[in-house]
This record gives sequence, structure tokens and C-alpha cells, in this order.
Amino acid sequence: MGDWSLPRRASALRDRLLAASPSTILAVGFAGLVLYAFPGFMSSDSVDQLYEARTREFNNAHPPLMAALWGVLDMLVTGPLLMLLAQAALFLGGSYGVIRQVLAPRPAAVAAVGLLLVPPVLSTMAVIWKDSQMAAYLLAGTAAMLSPRRGVRIGGLALISAACAFRYNGFAAAVPLVGFGFEWRPGLRWWKRYLISGAAAIAVVVLAFGVNRALTVEEAHMTPAYGDIVGVLAFTGDRTDADLRQVLRDTPLVVTRDIQATARRLYDPRNSYHLTTGPQRMFDGAATPLHQQALARAWKELIRGDLEAYLSHRRAMFAELLGLSDRGLWGPVYLGFTEFPDHPDYIEHDTNPSTFQVDVHDVLVRLAEDTPLFAPYLYAVLALIFLVAFSRDRISFTLLVSGLLYELSFLPTAGTPDCRYSHWMITCTCLAAVVIFVRRLDRGRARRAAT
Repeated sequence: MGDWSLPRRASALRDRLLAASPSTILAVGFAGLVLYAFPGFMSSDSVDQLYEARTREFNNAHPPLMAALWGVLDMLVTGPLLMLLAQAALFLGGSYGVIRQVLAPRPAAVAAVGLLLVPPVLSTMAVIWKDSQMAAYLLAGTAAMLSPRRGVRIGGLALISAACAFRYNGFAAAVPLVGFGFEWRPGLRWWKRYLISGAAAIAVVVLAFGVNRALTVEEAHMTPAYGDIVGVLAFTGDRTDADLRQVLRDTPLVVTRDIQATARRLYDPRNSYHLTTGPQRMFDGAATPLHQQALARAWKELIRGDLEAYLSHRRAMFAELLGLSDRGLWGPVYLGFTEFPDHPDYIEHDTNPSTFQVDVHDVLVRLAEDTPLFAPYLYAVLALIFLVAFSRDRISFTLLVSGLLYELSFLPTAGTPDCRYSHWMITCTCLAAVVIFVRRLDRGRARRAAT
């Protein structure tokens, strides 16, 4: 009897799922993410932003708008929970709204939950990062821009502007979405439509930067100069100490002898943090305006002097970001609520992962280590193939261009190859794949019906 009862129960469960309403399916997916991530995983970046949210001392090292929004939510429920609920709801609702353009409500809900459960998507959406918040707001804004109601479409611009403010290179993702996706009024001639959408894209970016600038209380000196200077010295021809002391004059240079040999020894396309920290550092931090100006001058001078060396260095860093290195991926899966011993006291928040969270984490880690499922290059290649060979509709085209341009924006800017930086490209590739598949399936059915 027991042998037959299990298949019957499985069949009954399948029938129940097939009969579930779209809202029920989305609620199950939402609950699944919250159950895995509760109350919201946090890294050092997250901890810093929560601290700023509470003190309201916004530093532009992290986009202030996210900390400001977190400060409001933290007054209602202390900690990361409401941020987790917000990013989960916006991501699921946005992906459902986009997929709903090509599928009926129930299969659209299933596809939206399926997108959330793609391992490299799930692993980032479980953490309170600017990357996951950006993706959630971008998807919600994209879905809103597809609405037949103008007011909702304009609201979509506001969501995308917020997303753009969550990451300083977010404009690379936002501009294609607005430029190709926003319609002021259906039926406009193409040049009028793109003139308006282009102006809207500019407004979205300007507003995002303006809000962050207005919220900033303390200016931090952020520059890729340290890594780029050492990178150029690692790839360029031999140069003397006297020559380099002249080029690097007035910079906070610690090493004054064997400068290029030290740069070549310290160079790591995977990480530049050690260049300004620790006893083996090459530079101190640029603490004065003189240091900052000298650093910017030397940076530009070295790049102009050997552009090929600079490009070689940046290609090496981008290869690490894409997962084209044999050194493994950088942080594909995160499990934690604080990262360092002083963090619990710093933000008055501490907890431990549940057995379920540890088990899911272990499965995701095995997938990241033993399969190419988390490798960004896989999704970059698929996005290019889809874009060139299969994308024949505005939605998939817009998503693919947004994802690829955002990924490319890290070519001149990335200091580390964090997997979360590729999250938006992976999301866009998977979502565009659904749209393309359904469109091609519909066209095939139409051709067969016509014959």
C-alpha cells in the first residue's frame, strides 16, 4: 500500500501546484527566498551601510540613497529584514511583470519564481547589497515602463533612477532600459519616441547622481589609481627609480627603491586592497588634497605613456571578473549576518544561520565549485549569442544590452572580481532567454497554424 501512496501524494501535489493562482505561486517563491535568507545576510559593505543608516552620516564610499532608505525601514523594524522583504518583493514583482508581457499569468508566475531560484541569482538576492537592491528596482521599473498607463510608466522611471543611485556605475544598466524601453505615448514616430526616451534616460541618471550628492555628508576619496598605477608598472617596459620617483612625486608612495620591481611583485589582477594596507603596502592613503592631485596626475601620465600596458592590466582584471581564471570565483555564495568580530557590537545585530540555511548554502557552494553555473563568462557568451542571433523583440534586446553594458562598465572600474558584480548581467540573460523562447515558440505555432 505504501508503494502506491507516495506516487499518489506526489501526483496530488503536482495537481495542486498546477491549479495554484499566480499570487500563490509568487508568494511561495517569495517565502522560499525569505526562509533561506532570513533576516537578511550581510557583508562588511552591508554593515557599513546599516551603520550609516542609523547615524545618518552618509559617506559616498557607498551610495547614500540606499543608506537613507534603510534608515527609514530600520526605524520600523531594526536590522536587515525589511530591506530583504523589499528587494525580494520588487525583484519577483518586476520579473513577473516583464514575463507577463509574453506569458499568461500562471506560467509567468512560475517563470518569475524560476528566475529567482537560478543559483547565481538566488545567492545574491539573499544578501543586502547594493547589487541586489539595484537589480530589484531595475526589474520593478522595467515592468512599470511596460504598463499601458502613463502614470505607471513615469513611476517606472523613478524606480530606475533609484536603482541607478544604488551603484555608481548603475547608469550603464539604466540608460538602455529607459532609452529603448520608455514610451511617453504609443504611436509616436520613432524619432520622437527616442528623443523623449533619451531625454528621460539623461534625467534618470542626473537625478540619481544629484540625490546622492545632496545626501552625502562626508566625501571619501575613491579612485582606481592605486591598482592602475601598479598595473601599468607591472606590464610596461623597465623604468628606473629616478624616473618613477619623478612621475610619482607628491603621491603617498611608501616604496622609494626598486619601485617597479615592487609593483611587479605586488601586482594582483584579483585584488588591489593590499597596495594601501599592511606592512607590505606600496602606498599610504591619499589623506591630503596634494596627495590626491598628485595621484590623479601620475595615474593619467602613466596611462597616457603606455596605453597598451594599461589595457593589458585591465583585461587581466576583467578576465578574473568573468571567471576566466583558474583561481576560482570570488564570493559566489555568501552566508553570514556579520563579517568581522566587532560587527555585532558595531550595529547591535547578531544571529547564526539555521541548519536549513547552512544546507542550502552547501548545495550552492558545490554548484559554484563543481559546475560552470556561476561562471559569468557563460552568461556573457549566451547574452551575445541571444543578442546577435535570436533577439527580435524590444524587451529581450533591451535586457541584453543593459546586462552586457553594465558588465562592461566594470572593465575600467573593478578593483576586485566579486561575483555579485555580474548579477545583473546574469539576471538579464536568463530573463531575456525566457522572452526569446516564448516569442519563438509563439511564432512557430503561428506558422504551423497558417499552413
